Amino acid sequence: MTALAPAPRRLRSWITLLVVVACGGAGNMQAYGHGEPMQIGYVVATNTLAVTPTAYDYFDTAENFTFFPGVGLRTTYPGFTRTDDLPADATVSLRFLSPLAYWNVVTGTANPLPESVATVSVIKDLSTMSLIDAAGITGTNPLPMTTFVGEPGEHYHFPAYRLTDPDAAFGLYGLWAEALVTGPNFAGGAANPSAPFLIVLNYGITDEDQYHIGAARLAAVPVPEPSTLALCGAAFAAAGWRWRHSLVRRRDRRPRS
Repeated sequence: MTALAPAPRRLRSWITLLVVVACGGAGNMQAYGHGEPMQIGYVVATNTLAVTPTAYDYFDTAENFTFFPGVGLRTTYPGFTRTDDLPADATVSLRFLSPLAYWNVVTGTANPLPESVATVSVIKDLSTMSLIDAAGITGTNPLPMTTFVGEPGEHYHFPAYRLTDPDAAFGLYGLWAEALVTGPNFAGGAANPSAPFLIVLNYGITDEDQYHIGAARLAAVPVPEPSTLALCGAAFAAAGWRWRHSLVRRRDRRPRS
C-alpha cells in the first residue's frame, strides 16, 4: 500500500480531491506548493507551446493514486503551472496521443512493457473526460483544462485522474499527451501544439529507485504518429464490425423451432 505522508500534506490532498469531486472540476482551482508541476510555457519565435519536463519523473508517495470511499482511486497530480512566457488569457487543453502504458516491479527493464487491463479517466467535470486504456482513447479528446488569467506562476490542479478499481494493479501508468492553446495574445488566435510529454501516474510504488526505473521505461515507449493512431482506430473498428457480423451470421444459421 502507499506510504503515509505527513498530516498537513495529506489534508491538502484530500481537500483538493474533494473539491474536484464535489464541484465536478468547475472553475479554476488555484493552489501553490502541490508537488512538482508541469510547466506550460510559450516560444514566441515559433508560436509554439513548451511543456516541461517532457516526462514527469517526480517521486512523491503523497502523489500516488489513493482510494477514496465512494469515489475510487483518484489523484490530482501532476498539476500545471503557467510560466512567465505564456500570455495571459491562454485557454489550455490536453490532447492524449497513445494508448495507456503500464509498468510494474516484476517487469524490471524488460521490453516491451506489459499492457494494463485498467482504464485511466482524466476528468474535467462529471460529463467531460478522456478515457485511456490499452486499446486507445475515447471520450473527450482534446480535453479542455482551464484559462490562465492571472499572474505568471498560476498553479492549477484542474484535471483529476481516476484509475479503474478493482481491475487496477499496482505499478506506474503512462499517458502521452500534447498541450493545445487558444487566446487573443497568440498569432492567429492559437499556438502550435507542444511536443509530446509523458504524465506518469503512480499506484503503489513506494521505492524511489523502482519508480525512476519504471518512469524511464514508460518514457522509452514511442509515441505513435497520428497516421498510426488512425490506422489502429480503423483496425479496431473493422475488428468490431467483423465480430458483430459473425454473430449475426451465426444467429441466422440457428435452426428455428
